[in-house]
Amino acid sequence: MPRALMTALLLAAAGTSSAAERKVTVLVEARDALKASVLAPLRKAFPGADALRVREFESSETADPIRRGRLLSVLQNSELLVAVGDPATELVLGEIEDVPIYFVGGSLVSGSRLASPSVAGILSYDVDGLLDAVGRLWSGRLGLAFTPGYEAVAAAVRSGAKARGFAVVERRIASQKEIPSAVRELLERSQALWVVGDPLLARGAGFQFLVERSLSRRVPIVAAGPWEVRRGAFVTSEPAADALGAEAAGAVKSLAAGRELPARVRTAPPGGTVVYNGALAEKWGLRLPGGAAWRVLH
Repeated sequence: MPRALMTALLLAAAGTSSAAERKVTVLVEARDALKASVLAPLRKAFPGADALRVREFESSETADPIRRGRLLSVLQNSELLVAVGDPATELVLGEIEDVPIYFVGGSLVSGSRLASPSVAGILSYDVDGLLDAVGRLWSGRLGLAFTPGYEAVAAAVRSGAKARGFAVVERRIASQKEIPSAVRELLERSQALWVVGDPLLARGAGFQFLVERSLSRRVPIVAAGPWEVRRGAFVTSEPAADALGAEAAGAVKSLAAGRELPARVRTAPPGGTVVYNGALAEKWGLRLPGGAAWRVLH
């Protein structure tokens, strides 16, 4: 059986525990904020000396082509690869093929990789928490821009918005050429615009177009991560690290044993922090709630 097909079957199909757990390789950037909260429950879940291998890396390592190649060569031989945080998630989902991957706390993920049966994980943002934040700041229609592969996230946004009394205007965007017309329509018909973390929409020319149009129309962007908020989006959320780590450890344990997950891709558990653009809040005269659950980015 080809390795890619075997990987897909292991992750996507229902099954029973395997005779021997797959060994787990964890990749995390040395200074990532999630490192301690995720590694501790993983080490508890995999106490055996050979069951869990942790590989930390520095940004300078991935910037050097030779060192990057060596790192990827090692990771390519993993039985189950866990990427913790955005730097690790972006690296493995951009470079590693035919290996079961579980990402923890990633915000920038292409829809095509989310759609792959060999990829599972927990996104960095909490849909319900963000919808509650939006509801405290704006009323009316919520726009939703998503790409193929993000259907489960779109469904969660749609369901949560309905429960809170929001009408949702949505567009599924499959290519860069669709962005201008879709964005114009969404901005004309909504009071806030939720944009998923596919690089097509959250980076490069697509993101620049979104920001320019949203600022000119005073329509705030609900984004997947702080990177976008620092560059013109208005609000996102950061996960509750301990809850994220506990949930990730349970999921990785199930995958290592060959068991099916209740949901292949999930959004972060509740209890995170709402992060917002301080300059835009001041410019638009918004009064933001205080307390530890809200954090400003300048």
